[in-house]
Amino acid sequence: MSYGITGDLQKAKKTFDNGVNKDPSYRSSITTLACTYAEMGDAAKASDYLKKAFDYRANTLPGETMPDSRTDDLFRNR
Repeated sequence: MSYGITGDLQKAKKTFDNGVNKDPSYRSSITTLACTYAEMGDAAKASDYLKKAFDYRANTLPGETMPDSRTDDLFRNR
């Protein structure tokens, strides 16, 4: 998250890619990777990863939420 906050999206992407590769069903890493792609302006990959995260929604921790691409500015304006 700190890479994304500081604007180093390539390092953020690499970190989350690594997490997804280690546990392809960990919804949080998949969602954050989708957000990273959205921030990078890659709407197609962001959408693909959001769909994948939705497939693993059962792996969401209590209190955790997923972004809604219909209302979240990160996705709406890309």
